[in-house]
Amino acid sequence: TRKLLGASQAVFAKYLGVSVKTVHSWEQGKNPPKPIACRFMDEIRSNPEHHRQRLKDAAQPKSGPRLKQC
Repeated sequence: TRKLLGASQAVFAKYLGVSVKTVHSWEQGKNPPKPIACRFMDEIRSNPEHHRQRLKDAAQPKSGPRLKQC
């Protein structure tokens, strides 16, 4: 699922709300994902383009007032 999105382990972990260590553990086959994580990954696989766009949108800097630099 992570590779389908083209995301790093760090980005994917943040998107799912888990640690990078957890994602690594899943990918190494050390621990299976919990059912709620499986459900979210099922949703991602059902519409990967939607989730790719959400990741892109989240990576864009927010527009708004900028802080002055010292």
